[in-house]
Amino acid sequence: MPRVARSKPSNPNPQQQKATNAQSTINQILEAAEVVDIIMDPSHPEWSTDQRRLMGCILARPLVSQFGQPIDNLQWYNPLNTNFQQPPLLGEIVLLMSAPSTSAQLKKEGTAKYYMTVVNVWNYVNHNALPASSYNINAPDEKPTENYRGFTGNSKGGYNDIPFGETFEEKNIPRIFPYEGDIIYEGRWGQSIRFGSTVSEAVTGNSWSGDGEDGDPITIISNGHATEGSDSAYHVESINGDASGIWMCDGQSIPIQVASENADSYAQSFAGAKEAERLAIAGANAPETNTDGGASSGGSAAADKNKGGHANHSGGGGGGDDNGPTADTTVEPDEDIQEAVEELEDAGEFDAYRNGKFVEKIDCVVIDGKIVNKAFADKILSVKQAAQKDGVNIKLNSGFRPMEAASGQGWSTSGQLTLRRKHAGTQVGGSKSGLSAAAGTYEDGFAAQKRQTGYFKPLTAGPGYSNHQNGKAFDLQTGMGRNLTPYKNTTKTYRWMVANMHNFGFIRTVAKERWHWEYAPGKGMFSRVSRDHGTWDNLV
Repeated sequence: MPRVARSKPSNPNPQQQKATNAQSTINQILEAAEVVDIIMDPSHPEWSTDQRRLMGCILARPLVSQFGQPIDNLQWYNPLNTNFQQPPLLGEIVLLMSAPSTSAQLKKEGTAKYYMTVVNVWNYVNHNALPASSYNINAPDEKPTENYRGFTGNSKGGYNDIPFGETFEEKNIPRIFPYEGDIIYEGRWGQSIRFGSTVSEAVTGNSWSGDGEDGDPITIISNGHATEGSDSAYHVESINGDASGIWMCDGQSIPIQVASENADSYAQSFAGAKEAERLAIAGANAPETNTDGGASSGGSAAADKNKGGHANHSGGGGGGDDNGPTADTTVEPDEDIQEAVEELEDAGEFDAYRNGKFVEKIDCVVIDGKIVNKAFADKILSVKQAAQKDGVNIKLNSGFRPMEAASGQGWSTSGQLTLRRKHAGTQVGGSKSGLSAAAGTYEDGFAAQKRQTGYFKPLTAGPGYSNHQNGKAFDLQTGMGRNLTPYKNTTKTYRWMVANMHNFGFIRTVAKERWHWEYAPGKGMFSRVSRDHGTWDNLV
């Protein structure tokens, strides 16, 4: 006898129905999802300002409601927090939360889902990816026409190729060891910020709790943890072992290993910087002046000329032609300088030129990553040493310059021919427009061109005619610009040079270049660049 079909369904289990309804409601508010794509560059094909798909927007597959769905059926989600960025990796699990959308002003149902923090699946700090948790790992092979991951990485999502992103490489990074009450922020690569305290009786000790009282605050910013790549699961910051760090203490003593234990400077008395600079440039007997940023040796030359005389400058020589003090080597290099020269890195042997002709072979050494004629190395080291004692750092931009550009381990230099070609007009192979065609050839650096103005920009001496090519010329960093009129504000470095370089035998020889100094003992300080030239910036 056939069975009679029921006229109506049986009553469902009320408890089961309630559980199902509750789960459905929860999934509408909060749901776990696997990240299958993320926009990390405007070149991403899904980038759209109109649809608000911008940096950090992810394509995700909810683990329950859309399990196994291909990417064409998935949605894009923006981060819930706008001020804190933590872009997830492919395969990491995030929580999707329902919240008001841009349409909420028009209708009460106007909601969208946003992604929250990454779920700590593995308790790793480097990544917590659980790839293929939202689809069958064999599905890409069974359905080759479907894509289960997005544009970033492998779109198929096959078993043998499931990257965490375009550039991310997994590393073994230990977590920061926590103490009671700590608040810790950790990056993926071995960097951290700890808001901690002194913990004197901790089972696992640390280097900052030897002094002070429990609860004294300490903030540690650490970068490049010393235990990176080790088998240790946790790391305690080390001021000496980590790559770098900032430790802000309150009562703690940190066992730091200092680079130098010479603390003689702490016994020195303080002298006002303004007064010290004025004395260094103007001398003890000069009247006090104010150039709003640049000290002056008794006022500007223009002001003195209005009074019917020349601006005076301490030092010998000069006479009526106002050449100023004679460049002299009144400060002789000491034994330490001589020893330092011998310890400089050898750059090799080069040809030296003067007035366009080869004169000799010279040995060159390396200073500040530039090569210097060894015969002048003690001169420039003496300048650097004296300036350093006055709190000024003198650094080379250029020293000896061969014909062609050259480089070695730890040094490089342009060549005179190289610069000559570069500074010529575009019609002859150079890089400057609006210039007349220089005479000569590209290969010889237009050596036939004797005239300068209109043919090279900036002006560039012919091959063999620059004193850089015998080593007596140096280009030094001044921190100043190229204006030919006086600057209202001058740098401490340039003020020191103006006040002191002639004591070491150096003078300026190119009026338009504050940085160009040549070793010329016996020459007047203003013999090549007149005292009233604007590039002295009212310092003489």
